[in-house]
Amino acid sequence: MGVSLLNRARDAWDGLAPTRRLALLVILAGVVGTLALWAFLGSQVPYDTAFQGLKPQDEAAVTAKLKELQIPYELGDDGTIRVPSSMVNEAKVQVAGAGILTGGTVGYEIFNQPSFGISDFIQQVDYQRALEGEIARSIEQIDAVDSARVHLAIPQPSVFVSQQKDPSAAVIVALKPGRELTNAQAQAIVNLVTGAVAGMKPSQVVLLDTQGQLLHREGATGIDPSSATDQYNTQLAMEQNMEARLEDMLDRVVGPGHSSAQVSLDLDWSTSEATSETYNPNAQPTQVATSQDVFDTQGSGSTAGGVPGVTSNVPTYQQNPTPGPTGSGSTHTESSRTYDVSRTVEKTTSAPGAIKRISVAVAVDSSVADPTMIANLTTMVQSAVGYDAKRGDVVTVVPVALKPVAGNGASTPPASASKQWQTLELARTAAMIAGPVLAVLILGLLLLRRRGPAPARTPRVRTMPVPEVAAPAAAAVTVSPEVPVQDPHRAFLREQLGSIADKDPALVASLLQTWVKEDKGARA
Repeated sequence: MGVSLLNRARDAWDGLAPTRRLALLVILAGVVGTLALWAFLGSQVPYDTAFQGLKPQDEAAVTAKLKELQIPYELGDDGTIRVPSSMVNEAKVQVAGAGILTGGTVGYEIFNQPSFGISDFIQQVDYQRALEGEIARSIEQIDAVDSARVHLAIPQPSVFVSQQKDPSAAVIVALKPGRELTNAQAQAIVNLVTGAVAGMKPSQVVLLDTQGQLLHREGATGIDPSSATDQYNTQLAMEQNMEARLEDMLDRVVGPGHSSAQVSLDLDWSTSEATSETYNPNAQPTQVATSQDVFDTQGSGSTAGGVPGVTSNVPTYQQNPTPGPTGSGSTHTESSRTYDVSRTVEKTTSAPGAIKRISVAVAVDSSVADPTMIANLTTMVQSAVGYDAKRGDVVTVVPVALKPVAGNGASTPPASASKQWQTLELARTAAMIAGPVLAVLILGLLLLRRRGPAPARTPRVRTMPVPEVAAPAAAAVTVSPEVPVQDPHRAFLREQLGSIADKDPALVASLLQTWVKEDKGARA
């Protein structure tokens, strides 16, 4: 059975034309290659991002830890490390537990190692390194800061006060692309450093960025009146806050989309300080500051006498007083009073950013507002923004025909990054599979179908040895007048040609074309 199938396949292969054989081989190779690609993609483990945005120091530490844990990983661009999807959580937990994501700085974990035999000088240096690293890590928690380095200069303590020096610090920060460190954030960094180092003063802290620009100066506050950027940001935030409150109130009254509010503030960025003293405010009575009374009595004569003790002091017992000496005497009394004048001392300091004037413009859809509602809305808006006529505030509410703004409708939220990544992976896999298949099919079709006529040339004729046919033995042939007599030799040749045509039709076709061309040439 197996031999017969093999013979049939061999006969079928021998019966194919060379072009068909080549096409069959190409298609077979394409199918095998596609199956091998499917098997390769199926054996691949899907990877997912476990760490991204790592610095070179952290990336080296994380890869070393993953090798130790025998977790396979792939390195990507911009500090990205990918691990198998099923091991992402494990890798994160193990790396976080090891405490190696420190940005290349050394913190208090330096003291986790045994310090037996280490000198006091080395311990002091390690402590300063740890303190610098911890401060740098705290600064890096600020949103606009990408990385930070801290240098501390801590002098040795001295028993002499005149020789004691204050510590100082230099901080350099690398900001994230497109971000800017505000004055309030710079002041917060300085306060952080001064609070972390004992005895350090804000004037001893120097804060720089990677461009060499000084980000903090002594005496700076959270809002710098001379900074145009801070002034603009503060004014914009206040205006947006008022607009949002007005929009919320108007939407509840006239309905969403039927009103629009704009607020313009005029702020006073100057600072002033005033001190006033008021004497005897509100007609208060004068107050006694000091009082002194002096009594002086002099004289001779009888004086009142009595029996000392309890008996003479109890009213129910009557006793005769003991007579005393009698004579003349004098009394001197002296009093001294000092009065203070009442006064009140007031010291007023005006902070920058006070509102000088408010201008509010409100547009209400005329289809939902009548004159009475416009008047009521004007009163409501004035109360909401703190209208003050003495300050020159302006509130205008106008009914107009509002037009819908394109883009206010709810838009479909974009897909998450993980779903987009999965979609791209599926598309790439489908392209890798469909590409070779389409290429194989197109190549096979091109080989099976010959486009255009074949070039005019004399085809090569493959000759085959024809077996010699022995002459049939003479036999008595009965000739019938009704049936024509067929030549046995011609019939045998026809049978052989038919067999050859079945086995190699291309050869027969080539012979026929050659005969036709020779016949046409002979006739011409």
